[in-house]
Amino acid sequence: MGFLSTLLIAISLSVDSFSVSIASSLCCSEKWNGKNYLFAVVLAVFQAGLFCLGWILAFHFQYLIESLDHWIAFGLLSMIGLNMIREGVIKLRHPNEERSYNPFTFWNVLLLAVGSSIDAMAVGIAFACAGQDWKAAYIIAIATLLFSALGLFLGQKLKRGIKFPFEIVGGVILIIIGVKILIEHLTC
Repeated sequence: MGFLSTLLIAISLSVDSFSVSIASSLCCSEKWNGKNYLFAVVLAVFQAGLFCLGWILAFHFQYLIESLDHWIAFGLLSMIGLNMIREGVIKLRHPNEERSYNPFTFWNVLLLAVGSSIDAMAVGIAFACAGQDWKAAYIIAIATLLFSALGLFLGQKLKRGIKFPFEIVGGVILIIIGVKILIEHLTC
């Protein structure tokens, strides 16, 4: 597989991380600072790491991973999405009550990183089965890092211009990503 093909695959894997980054950035009611960009680094590490894990485990557990990966991603993203929607509805019902939601807590970051990177594991399996090198993980990590940082930046720009409980929008986006992953795998 050539560089261009690998780059296109890396970009397609980065789309979910980009969307998750926008949704998380929109929903963050905590004070925004540069540390929040570490989220992009975590997403990139998980994309590349799960790609490598899929590549390594391809011959041992391929049948197990392929039968469950889409359900895991759907479950994780839906769980976080529903929690975000709940927080947004509470803000709508009690607008004067000071509530904060931080999608960048350890457990949220971990679940979002795994949920948005499950596809990378499946791609790693496909690469191994096709006899391709694992070094595509570098390209996947760089693409994910760039797209995730861009998503975080765009989410903050959008949020500044509009006062709305974006937790609802972010939650819906995460659920849509989970449903998209589920539909893609069930229709194949």
